[in-house]
Amino acid sequence: MPALERLPGWARRLDEMSGHFSEAGLGGLLDYHEATNALGELLTQRVITPEAVKVWLGEQAGKHQSATVPADSASAMQMFLTDPRAFWAQAWKEILGRAIAVPPVPTLKSKTKKAVEVYRLMPVFLPVITEKDYPESFIKPNWGKHLTVSNIQRRPLPGRWVLVETIQKPAYNDPQGYGDDPLAKALGLVSRFSISWDTLHETHHPATAKLLGLSKRAVRLPTAEEWNMVGNLFLWLNANRNMSLQDLGSTDSWEWCENAYGGAGRLLVGGRGYGGLADVVCYWRGDASGYIGFRVLAVL
Repeated sequence: MPALERLPGWARRLDEMSGHFSEAGLGGLLDYHEATNALGELLTQRVITPEAVKVWLGEQAGKHQSATVPADSASAMQMFLTDPRAFWAQAWKEILGRAIAVPPVPTLKSKTKKAVEVYRLMPVFLPVITEKDYPESFIKPNWGKHLTVSNIQRRPLPGRWVLVETIQKPAYNDPQGYGDDPLAKALGLVSRFSISWDTLHETHHPATAKLLGLSKRAVRLPTAEEWNMVGNLFLWLNANRNMSLQDLGSTDSWEWCENAYGGAGRLLVGGRGYGGLADVVCYWRGDASGYIGFRVLAVL
């Protein structure tokens, strides 16, 4: 298809980002206007046909979704480190029973690449799916067990690459706290507990963004939806990729989330005695508690 060669890579980029369009609508195309404008011009000029584009996209999708992940831990980890896009494309295909478009990992600054290693962050692609898409083995949030559902601010999965912390989640009374915690040390924190939601956003998240080489807007707490999905993914990776990630719902402590509850309330998740990965409760955003810790999430 000679005409497509005039735009190296454009069709693949457009196809890979298709998962954003249902959530963002036409606005989701703005960052890719060069590709979409060129596509429109070629279609209008009848240089290429829509049918030809569909055939070509299908061929490309088969190429970038076809990678398989070895079952042994060392090989799986090697693929994760060298080609996270192929790793997650295969993982999501197994989890959902169908292929999804996984875009390339955004280009990271050298400072961010180093921070990923130093602070033990994991790049994860979170597709735009809902709880009805979850496999039976995944534990869904029990939104209404402890809270009034209508007061909960729901925030769907973003369809974006994110960086998540893989640090352990301790019990609130564990004298070791979050253990070996290079990010907390870099932030000058003695403990991740007893910090209010407001303080995290006013002070610690901007400082974390600077450490990671990212914008202030990129760094925040995970939403309850993201936290639950990440917790399920940790368990899935342990069972299916021989990794050793913690069960985030296995300890007696909570972690802050972005979601609002009512007015000044914010969601907490993860209390073992309240449901583990399914647990969703709330606390006042301006108050701190020795039972509540946190982990950050960075949107790429």
